[in-house]
Amino acid sequence: MRKRRLFNLLSIIMLLAIVMASNVFSTPRNIMQATTDNWSTDWRPFGAYVENLRFVVFTEGEIPLAMLALQNGDIDCYDDRVPPENVSDLESNPNINVTYTPSLRFRALTLNCEKFPLNITAFRRAMAFGFDKYRANEEILAGNGQLQDSYIPSCAEEWEVESLLENHFYEADYVSGNASLENAGFTDLDGDGWREYDADRSGTWTPSDIDDNDPALVMEMYATAGYDPAIIACEILRDGLAAMGVRSTFVEMEFSEILDRLLVGDAWVACWTEGRSIINTPRDLYDSFRTGGIWNQDPFNYYHFSNDTIDVMLDSMFDSSSPEEIKQYARNAGLLLAFEQPQIVVYNDVNIGAYRTDRFDGWFEFAGVGTAGSYQQTNPYCATKVHLKESLGGPYGGILWHCLSDRMNTWNPYLQNTRYEATVFQYIYESLWNVDPYTWDLIPGLAYDWDSEQTVAGGDLQDGQKYTFYLYENVFWHDGEMLTAEDVNHSIYMWRDSPYHNPEMWDIYRVEMPDGPDGHTIELYVNNKNYFEFADTTNFYITPEHIWNTVENVTAYNPWPGDETIVGTGPYKVRPNGWVPGEYIDMIRNEDWRWDIRDCTGSSVETSTFSETTAGLETTETPCEINPPIVIISGIEDDGSYSGRITIEVSAIDESDIIRTEITIKDGEIDKTEEIDLDLTAGTWIGEYELDTREFPDDTYRIIIKVYDACNNVRTIRLDITFHNGITEVNTETSIEFTGEIPAISPGFEHITIILGLGMMTLVLWRRRKYIY
Repeated sequence: MRKRRLFNLLSIIMLLAIVMASNVFSTPRNIMQATTDNWSTDWRPFGAYVENLRFVVFTEGEIPLAMLALQNGDIDCYDDRVPPENVSDLESNPNINVTYTPSLRFRALTLNCEKFPLNITAFRRAMAFGFDKYRANEEILAGNGQLQDSYIPSCAEEWEVESLLENHFYEADYVSGNASLENAGFTDLDGDGWREYDADRSGTWTPSDIDDNDPALVMEMYATAGYDPAIIACEILRDGLAAMGVRSTFVEMEFSEILDRLLVGDAWVACWTEGRSIINTPRDLYDSFRTGGIWNQDPFNYYHFSNDTIDVMLDSMFDSSSPEEIKQYARNAGLLLAFEQPQIVVYNDVNIGAYRTDRFDGWFEFAGVGTAGSYQQTNPYCATKVHLKESLGGPYGGILWHCLSDRMNTWNPYLQNTRYEATVFQYIYESLWNVDPYTWDLIPGLAYDWDSEQTVAGGDLQDGQKYTFYLYENVFWHDGEMLTAEDVNHSIYMWRDSPYHNPEMWDIYRVEMPDGPDGHTIELYVNNKNYFEFADTTNFYITPEHIWNTVENVTAYNPWPGDETIVGTGPYKVRPNGWVPGEYIDMIRNEDWRWDIRDCTGSSVETSTFSETTAGLETTETPCEINPPIVIISGIEDDGSYSGRITIEVSAIDESDIIRTEITIKDGEIDKTEEIDLDLTAGTWIGEYELDTREFPDDTYRIIIKVYDACNNVRTIRLDITFHNGITEVNTETSIEFTGEIPAISPGFEHITIILGLGMMTLVLWRRRKYIY
């Protein structure tokens, strides 16, 4: 393949190296939902095992080529829904796994709840009873959909109500449908087999009744012209209505015309519409079915639905500041909506994914999304959790060939408007928070914690909320600069100028940085009073202020890969000149990602040579780097000189060995490196260092300790670290045992946080600037 040959040439000339990462994982303050306790027991945020992430572009017309590339091993995963016609061939390949993940998106029949007879709940319920969802699933999705009656599906585990419904509408139930029609006054008054509407409930024909030939009682349905699923849905509904004695017709027309008819109230039923179930807030539930909601008011009026009881439930949900209360109100509203049937939900789409199993392990399904991705959704943890097989030198290293089903239209994250751009950007840029891939709960992102309090109008405050975010203090941009509150502050205003921002961002009327712009606390004041809009208000990429502060017009700016402007904090970064439009994107691992881990389980990385249709692998030996603790020391406040002593004591399985250590002091501009051979028979190395702020111009000091060539030998490492300037002394002592676990130690020293992870050891020292206001 031409695209693969381009990468073959690059693979030969590229040097693959495993480098150390500087990370800290601070202990969360356990406020609101921002707590690592929410992480599922079999999933952790640590990762970025793969050294190279390479996206190969296959556009819509190249899907057969993408399927062939997957079969031949030229790509490792497909990022969209697998076409049904390719499923059997992929399943027959022993090196490919095909997954079926219920989506958060559903298909439905949209009803005009103001137009007779759909303004009668019993008639809408009869339609739901008469619609055979099993048949729809078989004829439209070949049985691969997940049947659904509610607006909150079972795959949204924390919200779902599907399992709570007493009655389901999966199978056509004409007995229940006929009973519902009879009870509502729809009966066959003249014995011709078709129902009339007995308006006065007299049991005989009277002038006030509506005849079965009256257009008011002949259901007219609309299907998007030429769209087979919509046409099939209309046929199924027509057959179900006929079986219950209700006349109906359906016509094909352009989807825009169908929407126009819904808006003015001329349409009865629109087939085949798409809905989106809730994710981490029930926003669509409120917007669609609350009287006056976005989709249920002028100028939209798609549903023309109104129910006072549901309005109260949705208002209570909207006004609540408790996530658990919001979930309960959402469930209550979902149960009542399933009874009222203002929109007949038929099934959830099922994302059919596929990935190869011969080179990589660690694939997992994001709830509602799947493995590599799905229609209009992405799996942001795909390339950070997948890892090279141990038999090939893993888990670290390797090249993951990832399909991208369309080209990048822009490298400006503020102009992102497609899933394909989001797939790439999610590995470059990060947000204040993430979502747990199993529960959809909010979990730490760039902020390790956050809290909220209500504000009351007075002075320059408005009625609403103040959100306080506490940023990790060891997050570095790809260019080595540290993330600060000013980056978040600047990003907010950049997003407000973007045409693709969340409208709720305009609720942010004030931003404060209580520790100053170089601090790590930021306060957002919003003029709404509930937690309900929290996610919509605060979900945005953070970009570096020191790069984007020169961009005058965000909508006219389009950076180019290789420029210094494409800088994020995420686990991967674009290799300089690693992009050919419409062909491929080459990304390399970010060695400074704070959640990175490296352990001593492998000593080889992959280089590759490829034929036209098959992949062969070779391995190259590289130094193995050990995994000491990650340490932060703060409290160095003055501008004087500091002297430091670092004591490393090692115990090993084979104490006759000699290992090589490397000590580096760096502040972003200056590096000092010293290599020491540590004789394990002695087991101790003591280094004396002096830090002079006149020598290091920046305010961030990092001492990086690498230990090489000791794989499967080192048992424990103990650190004793002391720095002082004659007045102030800071010190800590800790140790780690390499047992495969991820222990965490809290040393009880006010200015020191220690996390022991299976990653490279990085000792980070910094002086906090003092601000005068």
